[in-house]
Order: sequence, then structure tokens, then C-alpha cells
Amino acid sequence: MCGFVGNVNRNPINSSPEPDLDLIKHRGPDESVNWASEDGFLKIGFVRLSMVGLDNGSQPLFSSNKQFLCFINGEVYNHKELRELLINKGAVFKSDSDCETIPNIIQFLGFSGLQLVNGPFAAIVFDVYDQSLYLIRDAFGEKPIYYSHKLDVFYFSSELKPLLNYLPHLEINITAMNKFFYYGFVPGNETIFKEVLEVPSGHLVTIGRDSLVQTKRWYFPDLDSHKLDPKSALWESIALQSSADSRLCLAISGGIDSQLIAQVARKSKHLIPGLTMTDFYGKDFESSNAFEFSKFNDSEILPVPLGNQEHLKLISDMPLMLDDLIADLSSPFYFQLTQAARDYGFKGMLFGHGGDELDWGYGWVLKALGDKNQQKGMHLRDRLYKFRHFESTPRALSHPKHTNCNHMIYPIWKTYPNFRAGQLIPITKEFHENLADVGCDSDPAIASKFSLLQTLEGLTPKQSAVISLLETYVLENGFKQIDRISMWNSIEARLPILGARVIESFLRLNGNYKIPTQKTNLRRFSRDINSSHITSNYEKKGFAPTQNLSGDYANLLNYQPSMLLDLKILNKHSRYLSQLPDAGVDLPISFRIYFLDKWLSQFDGKITTRF
Repeated sequence: MCGFVGNVNRNPINSSPEPDLDLIKHRGPDESVNWASEDGFLKIGFVRLSMVGLDNGSQPLFSSNKQFLCFINGEVYNHKELRELLINKGAVFKSDSDCETIPNIIQFLGFSGLQLVNGPFAAIVFDVYDQSLYLIRDAFGEKPIYYSHKLDVFYFSSELKPLLNYLPHLEINITAMNKFFYYGFVPGNETIFKEVLEVPSGHLVTIGRDSLVQTKRWYFPDLDSHKLDPKSALWESIALQSSADSRLCLAISGGIDSQLIAQVARKSKHLIPGLTMTDFYGKDFESSNAFEFSKFNDSEILPVPLGNQEHLKLISDMPLMLDDLIADLSSPFYFQLTQAARDYGFKGMLFGHGGDELDWGYGWVLKALGDKNQQKGMHLRDRLYKFRHFESTPRALSHPKHTNCNHMIYPIWKTYPNFRAGQLIPITKEFHENLADVGCDSDPAIASKFSLLQTLEGLTPKQSAVISLLETYVLENGFKQIDRISMWNSIEARLPILGARVIESFLRLNGNYKIPTQKTNLRRFSRDINSSHITSNYEKKGFAPTQNLSGDYANLLNYQPSMLLDLKILNKHSRYLSQLPDAGVDLPISFRIYFLDKWLSQFDGKITTRF
């Protein structure tokens, strides 16, 4: 899509550094620009990947009265509808860019008017009149904004690494680090370094010339039952996201989500070519199902092979390629898909992410809901922990007393009083009070003042569970992972099932206490368009590593994590650490250790933390 990096300098005596576009040039190969206010208060560097308004959509974009200057990384899928609304209010548009609607919405409707935007965006908005800067992140955090404050200079960027160049020293956030070992990513607005934060989803951060930095929520979900039903919202989202001025393709598998997108897009007069993973370690990744579906849908399917050694090299390279900590073994597959999309000449790619989270595709979540109904004394949070924890989080970290490695992660058990053995989430009085205040069963990692769980009242357990998934796994393993990987290959990722209006409609649907079944709604929607090929019981394989990988992963992980040992994050005397080369033993945590060690090695010499 696009990317930006910049700074606000509150000290006119000392000049601030020029934005370095080299580290984000992959986000926008079509155009780049450096802009600065006359007095040097604000400097912004911007790169553009053009999808709509190819010839005249250069940025910055202005409101009609020139009050608001904007740089926007995002897309406004309903821009035609919004243009008509704004023109009737007096707006004058200078380009065909979909994003020009955003500064005009702010002028004519205020920041609350951004609720009308159907699409993801991260916006830098400068109020020329009062010299305030606003960093605005979309409703559910699909597009990122990082920021850091050092002395009189406030830095911001679409990615994490450009900010780290401006910081001479980095201190590890121990709470964030332990969340990384728990999840494989850092949820919420924290990062692994104390000096850098993210703008929370659905929030705006305000920086004035003299005022303090303020963070405020602008997005509030519309749960009015009279609004769009899930099917209509999903159909609208797919139709809007299947259209662009640049070539689009679809990542397609044997699953219901991507095939439903293909079929609805076709009925909306958009026949999008599909890309599917083919042979890998003797496994076809559902490509045979995808090719069979293409005959039914009369669509083109392009193969994307991934060789064994190529895959292992990508696993090795991912920590250096990904901008943030997202240790997911599916990353190489998405990288190969987006790279193939680029090589085939596409500029955008649709993905089927979100069906499992919105329509109960995970058996462990359903189990948690069922047990909550049967055991009223047990919180949904604890049930989610139990089933998710034992499925994907190593026992070495979750229950040290059951293993011989209870001192592997040294600082947790030895030096950090608010952590206890058996749980990698801080247990504090304030934390429990926060949970009690919202009256919901939420995942503690995201039960912060920025969470929707703190904003909405009267949520059902089903709604709480969906929001918890949205603010952890969807935000990190979905939005952030796909954004970084697709942008590395200069491909715009579109996720129609996770459109804000679709999410709101599924939240409304879950406003009751009836235990759902797996993907009932998506299957029903498929039957409504007579797509028996979609609803047939294909075996869903996904991008999970095969058994044949265990030996190769063992060889890859046969190393000593020198950075983590040097920082004393890992205890070199741990028995568990000596077992890391055996990928059959807690593969997820082995990969997380490997990933974190290699990722942190990029900043060797700047990290001051020693445990």
C-alpha cells in the first residue's frame, strides 16, 4: 500500500533528522516524497503503492479548505459513496484518490465521521491552523503506526525499524518479552522495546506544539441490530475489495473462506485469478481442491511451488525480513504467495483471513464457551487459556513444575515479582481490578484501557471471545503479519472478511448465549449462492508444517542463541535449552527463541538491558 516516516520537533533551536525512506521503500515503489513545514516543526517522508487514482493520487492530500494536510497509508473502499455525501456538503475534490475523502471527512464531519470509512487506514493529519498533528489508526488496527518520544522530538513510522535508527539505546520491555514467549507476538500497543509504542486500534494520538501527547479513542462499534446483517455486510465487503485500478489476485485454498470470496467476487462481475500453493514435502496444500473449484467457478488458478530448501531458507530469513516480532511458522508460505503475486504482475492480493475468528472455526474456542455454560464458576478467560495454552504453547513455559527447565526463562521466575510460575501474564492487583471493572471474561494480555472490552458494556461471552481474538491473534498473526510480508514484496493485502462492517455485523449476531457451531454462517451463505463446491467437506490442511519437517527444523534450530544468552534472557544451564535441536520437543517455543535471538541481533550494541 504505502508507508511513512517522520518527526515533530518542538525545539526550534536544534534541527531534527531527515526522514530515511530507504527502510520503507518496499512499501511504496511507485512514488516517494519528502515534505516539511517551513519552520521545520514537522517532517514527513512518504512512499506510495498506487491502487486507485493511479495518475493523480499523489500525496499529501488536503481538505477542501486546506486546513488539514494528510499522508495516508490505506484504502477507502466506499470512496464513491463518501464523495457524493461530501460534495453535497460542499467538498471540492482535486484528485481521483480514494484517500482524499479522509481529510474532507475530518473537515465536514469531524474525527467521529471516520466511522463512515469502509477500509483500513493509518493517517498522519496535520492541522495547519492550530499546528496539531494527529496519528490515526483504523478501527481494528489493520494498518500500523509506531511512535517514540525522545527529548523534544516525537518520531512516527509505518514500521518499527525506522524508529529504532533514531534511538541510541534500547531497553527491553520484560512484560512484552514474556508475552512474546506466550503468544509468539506482542499484543496490545506495546513493543519489545520500552522506547516505542503503537497507536492502539481505533485511536488517535495528538501532538501539539506545547501540549502533552494525548491518546483518544475515535472508533466505537455500531452494534445496532437494525444495521446490515452479516451476509449483506460480507457481500458488500467482497464486492468493494474486488475492485481496483490495479490488477488483483486471490490467495485460494481448499477452504470455505477463500472460495467464498472467489464466488461472490465473480457474481459481482469481478473474475479474480487465484494463486495456490502446490507441492511441498509431498503435500499439495489443498491445491487439488483449488483447481477443482476453479473449473466450477470458471476462474484462472496459478500455481505457486515452494521447494524444501527454499522454505528452510525463508524460515531462517524471516526474523530479519519481518519488521516486528511475529514468530509464526506460516510466514514463509505467505511470503511465497505474495512474492509470486508480484512476479505475476499483480499489485494487490485478497486473503480469506477472519472466517475462523468471526464464525467459530476454532474448536478450542467453542470448547471454552461450552464449558463456561456448564461451569459457571470458571471464567471464559481461564477456559481459553487452558485449551489454547495446551494446544500451542509449550509446557516448558506454561507449567515449569512439570518439566526440568523451570529456570530456562531466567528473569520470569527469579527477578520479576509480578510474574508467577505457570503463567506468563502479570498478576497484579490493578490488573484484576481492571477485569472486574469491565465485567467481562477477557484475555488479560489485551485487557487494557485501550481495549474494546473496556469500552463496551453488556457483552455476551461470545462477543467477548470474538473481541479477544480480534485484539490478539487477528491483530498480530493476521493484520500485522500479512501487512509486513505483503509489503515486503510491494503487494497490497486485502482482507474482506475482516472489514469493519463485517466484524460489527458478526458481533451483533453473537449478542446471545446460544453455543454456536463451526462456520455455520459461512456455510449457509455459501449455500445461498448454490455453491456446493464450497460447502463440501474438503479436508482443511492449511499452512501447518508436515511431519517430514521435523528433522529439517531440528537442523535449523541446532544453534546456541548467543544474543539471548548474552542478555541473560536465557539461562545457559537450562536442561531445556540443551534440547532445542530436537524439533519434536516444543517446536513453537524453539522457533520463538530462534526468532527472538536472530531478530534482536540486528540491534546488538544498542540494547542496554541485562537481566
